[in-house]
Amino acid sequence: MHNVSADTASEPDEIKAIMAKQLCSPVRWYDSMRKLETDGVTVFAEIGPGRVLTGLLKKILPPDFSGQIHNVNDLKTFETFLKAVAG
Repeated sequence: MHNVSADTASEPDEIKAIMAKQLCSPVRWYDSMRKLETDGVTVFAEIGPGRVLTGLLKKILPPDFSGQIHNVNDLKTFETFLKAVAG
């Protein structure tokens, strides 16, 4: 998911152009997260310190979102995440 277009790309030349554009364009976080949810993504994970993106995501997704949202910031939360997604 490219943050400048809130969409995916598969052609190498298109990807190169998008990656260059991402260096100086605004991030379309809201649009990207809505696109992922619309495309059927049911597991989201924020990897790293903090919970800012997880918090934003909870505000973006619809109240009836039945998927999983994880914050992984150490070995313990990583293990919890792996157990949750493994079933």
